[in-house]
Amino acid sequence: MRFLRYIVGMAGLLLGTGQAVQAQQTAWIRQIPSAVNAGQYLAADAAGNVYTSSMYRNTVHIWGNNCDGSPSNLNDYDALLTRFNANGDVAWVLTANGNGNEHLGELTVNAAGNLTAVLTIEQSNPGGPTTGVGITLGGQTLPGFGRYLLEISPKGTVLAVAQRPVPITLHHYVAPMLTADAQGNKYYFAEDSVIVTMNSSGVLRNVAAFVGHKRAGDNQMALYDMAIGPQGDLYGIGRLSGWLTVNGTDVRAGADNEVALAFRISPSGVVRWAVTSSSGATQGRHMGRAIAVDGAGNAYLMGQSFGGAPVKFGTRSTTGTPDVFAAKISASGQPEWVRGLGGCGAAASCVGGQWGLVVDQAGTSFLSGGSAASSLTIDNANPVQLAGPSYLASFDAAGSLRSVRSYALSPTGTNGTGTQPLRLAAGSLYLLATARAGAVLDQQTATTAGHSLVRFDAMAGLSGTVYLDANGNGQQDAGEGAFPQSVVISEANQQLSFSTNPATGAYSVFGQPGAASLSVASVLPHYVVSQPSPAAYSTTFPGVGQSTEGLNFGVRPVPNQPDVRVTLTPYGNARAGFLTKYRLTVENVGTTTIAGGTATATLDARATYVASSPVGTQSGGTVSWTYGSLPPLARLTFDVQFSLPVNTAAGTVLNSSAAAPLAGDVAPTDNATTEKQTVTSPLDPNDLTVNFSQLTAQQVAARQPLDYTVRFQNMGTDTAFTAVLEDTLQLSRLVPGSLQLLAHSHNCVWTLSNKGVLSIRFPNIKLPPRSTNVIASQGFARFRVLPQPGLAAGAVIPNVARILFDYEAPVRTNVARTLVVVLTPTRSAQAAAAWSLYPNPATDALTIATELTSAGPIRVQLLDPMGRVVQEQALTTAAGPLRHTLDLRAVAPGLYIVRLLPATGQPLSQAIIHQ
Repeated sequence: MRFLRYIVGMAGLLLGTGQAVQAQQTAWIRQIPSAVNAGQYLAADAAGNVYTSSMYRNTVHIWGNNCDGSPSNLNDYDALLTRFNANGDVAWVLTANGNGNEHLGELTVNAAGNLTAVLTIEQSNPGGPTTGVGITLGGQTLPGFGRYLLEISPKGTVLAVAQRPVPITLHHYVAPMLTADAQGNKYYFAEDSVIVTMNSSGVLRNVAAFVGHKRAGDNQMALYDMAIGPQGDLYGIGRLSGWLTVNGTDVRAGADNEVALAFRISPSGVVRWAVTSSSGATQGRHMGRAIAVDGAGNAYLMGQSFGGAPVKFGTRSTTGTPDVFAAKISASGQPEWVRGLGGCGAAASCVGGQWGLVVDQAGTSFLSGGSAASSLTIDNANPVQLAGPSYLASFDAAGSLRSVRSYALSPTGTNGTGTQPLRLAAGSLYLLATARAGAVLDQQTATTAGHSLVRFDAMAGLSGTVYLDANGNGQQDAGEGAFPQSVVISEANQQLSFSTNPATGAYSVFGQPGAASLSVASVLPHYVVSQPSPAAYSTTFPGVGQSTEGLNFGVRPVPNQPDVRVTLTPYGNARAGFLTKYRLTVENVGTTTIAGGTATATLDARATYVASSPVGTQSGGTVSWTYGSLPPLARLTFDVQFSLPVNTAAGTVLNSSAAAPLAGDVAPTDNATTEKQTVTSPLDPNDLTVNFSQLTAQQVAARQPLDYTVRFQNMGTDTAFTAVLEDTLQLSRLVPGSLQLLAHSHNCVWTLSNKGVLSIRFPNIKLPPRSTNVIASQGFARFRVLPQPGLAAGAVIPNVARILFDYEAPVRTNVARTLVVVLTPTRSAQAAAAWSLYPNPATDALTIATELTSAGPIRVQLLDPMGRVVQEQALTTAAGPLRHTLDLRAVAPGLYIVRLLPATGQPLSQAIIHQ
């Protein structure tokens, strides 16, 4: 079960300081619905697909899948099996929901790539039904109460079922341990202390019978984990009191109250060896929790110690009296080393914690555990400081500590019986844990509270902080804290971009070993980098699993630079007869405090004012607000609602504006802004728009930015508590390091990681459904990014985002495209703002919708990306709305520009795709 063929490097320990250094990047976090702290198991295949099991009550919703409980017993517990792909997306779910309690035990992936699982169906409570009803799972019918050994294909089809009876009043919610060998045989430890195997044909056979001899007042034995070695032998770990007979072989616990037990048994049931722990003269208690096997057949153990006693296996012993132990037993059963991990505090704080253990083929072991203390002591050595209640520790094959990292996650447990919380596959570690809403791991944030699946990738790391160098002396002095906005740190050689934490200024950049050039990608115009000098670090990514710290950047404000920036952003689509809301954002992007001022929003002449927040002063179509002192890097927001007449035609372009004038502004051009929005018919409210549908190559070279707005709306039937926007910026088309967040509808946190992966998270947003409140159900985020300066005419800048609400499947937006074109004498030097062409992409025909200011002849042209006319039509029109259909049936598929040449005024142009 735990013999894995992939090697992952972890963080190295900063020698001599006792501080942990981390170089594992959190790739993603996914929340898993679960009603109880039980039934949490994990498996992963060689491609990085991950399976999790959990339990729910009555109903649960995950990624578009509604999972209902049994209608005959709504208060029982039902089993949920979920498959995630390597990107963290849900591929499918299976549910077992009869009239009793259904729960899945430990999961494992066999050599054929199929998932093996144990499903238990039992009485839900002493007064519950005594006869189980049949349920259907993955195409198979399970007749009722019992324990089922299942084989499930990667597509979620149950391929094989074998059943063993269990008492209907079992009530323990935890299924037995499970593993599978390379020949397709599955092993599990049954409730009657027998290891049972099922071969590839579905035939069950008992392998080993455990007969305990009880000592007065003590339990006998329990098995908590099993694994298959490279020769096909079965390894197991648990606890023992008194003595034990395994297929006729005696195993005795000695004088101790309770000891850890580990063994190796052949497929035919021959006991190769069995070892138990001891605590010396002190009466202590030990429990073996997890076992893993390397490529040579050596066993690695993890367990728990009570009573303030050392842990010994043979002549090998921990130093001190740990709370958790790790050990290595050779393939022949000889103890090689034992290590102690202290810091759980009271013994009870470890009960129900994680007991995760994996090992790679070379014998590097990885342990996951929980600690209630602020530090972790390894064999009485210098303590490693912990930043959270969970940790990952790693030892090499000789027992030397390689790394420790803590996380702001809580252990997930099964009422003290141990889980399967850690897996190693395709070069990544996968961990089950419990997150609080908003918990941050690197650039990833848990959107909701509860059980979570986390993927860690092993990388080399560079880290430091970005601070506000208030006095500009190039060093961080007392009282100088974090730069108060997220900025982007870029690495030039591997084209990496990572954002800072605005609360702490901390950043980590993860890459592959080799030369590195690290810099602050961009800061606001009136701030400059003061440390280092010059403003970049020429350094080296260390080895995988290692990190270099202390690469700090100072950012100095340029004195006496007053500058206000204004943006106006629609929350959603504008539709005739419906309410629409805009947000005016005023931001002090300068370096001096603004004493105060006035902000105004002027609505389109067709709009009827409805309300504003905070309440402003209305005069006709203009709303104004007076604001007070605004310090550097602070922002204010003002919302205004309006309605449109029911007879407003689709395609009508609304022209609205906003302003916040400031005397002495050093960059007054951004004190005012205009917003052109086209009235639409009913469309998907979750969309992505860009302010320019085309740019000339000259504009690209002049660094004309693109503003993207992601708009979203809760179209469900219940409140959405979290929303996450994800957008992977194409490195060949956009410069991730130039990213700025301009405006947003609700409080949010944004991060940028890897090669341009932008994530904007709205924790606790509490969006009501559209059916309850149309306006309040909407939200948006607007960000700015530069195109790559070398883009030539004909290049297309595509962008697409996806939107996630709670446990829902992601909603993919439309593709927003900007076309780089040739500047010709007939093309305006100013790029045209977006106007209405639909559908886009188009097939046979395209409708043009716009407003003409005067009557007269016009021309409609279809041009290729190089500006050559492919099709042209001449029309005579009246002033006002224009609706014209362009026939595309004779045009080859591809990218085109539609250009409208009116009698007066500037030409209008927009890119389309003909499919």
